[in-house]
Amino acid sequence: DLLDKTLLMTRYTMHPALWATCDAKELNIQKCARIYKKFIPLMGMDPKTFSTREDFAFELLKNNAERKSKYVCAPYGAAGLGMLTDHGKKLHGWQKKDFQTTHNHGRGAVLHRFRDYLMNNVGIESQQVMAKPPHKIAFSILSSTNSLRRKNFKKQIAAVQGAFSKDEVVITAYHLDQLSLEEQIRVANGCSIFITVCGGGAVTAQFLPKGASLIMFYGTGITSNRSNKDPAPLDWDLFNNRADVRTHWLPYTVMDDEEAIGELVQLIKHELDLIHHL
Repeated sequence: DLLDKTLLMTRYTMHPALWATCDAKELNIQKCARIYKKFIPLMGMDPKTFSTREDFAFELLKNNAERKSKYVCAPYGAAGLGMLTDHGKKLHGWQKKDFQTTHNHGRGAVLHRFRDYLMNNVGIESQQVMAKPPHKIAFSILSSTNSLRRKNFKKQIAAVQGAFSKDEVVITAYHLDQLSLEEQIRVANGCSIFITVCGGGAVTAQFLPKGASLIMFYGTGITSNRSNKDPAPLDWDLFNNRADVRTHWLPYTVMDDEEAIGELVQLIKHELDLIHHL
């Protein structure tokens, strides 16, 4: 199996660049450099050996030997587009047409195996949701740089704390950007219920264990670069097809209303009842 080999990964940069990717504009390239450095160990690699077809970087990691050639000779190799992106040619879920087709249908098992592969590369063992309490409920706070999606969940946390005893649930809140890669994975891997706002800040939810529940808050979409009132559950195609995790979507436009907070509490009660019967 090629995944058992040590990887020298070279990313193929596309021209023209795909929308909203690292190559779309210079600012994206700079931002992605930080993300690559933090997350590339998930692929079992040292960031120093990560390259693109336009920027090849290879450093020998053993014996401090000097590189004698710009070429790499290897007995194994693999190339391909894979799934290309997590949503194909669609725009994450910003527009109505993004919901007319699915890109990840039937890929639940693949997504779960990929999750386990990433965790294994950083030495974290996958857990399973326990049927017995107390259950861990984690809120991902301030998870976006976008002001509309930057939520502290203060009212929601207080309501959940008031609805359950400490014997039933353990409620935690994390600013995940302040945690290391390993710490973020351990938070998700130990959750029964994970609550966050959709978008890039929700990526940690990919490490939820089998049988867990994911509650995602979403906003409104865009048409021709202008805001509209249509729902925009970003990356719904990816998370809805993660078959081993139950994903629910709630609008953040009314999330602080008394009725909406009550609905969140009832949803959590429902999910905990399901977990008790796993």
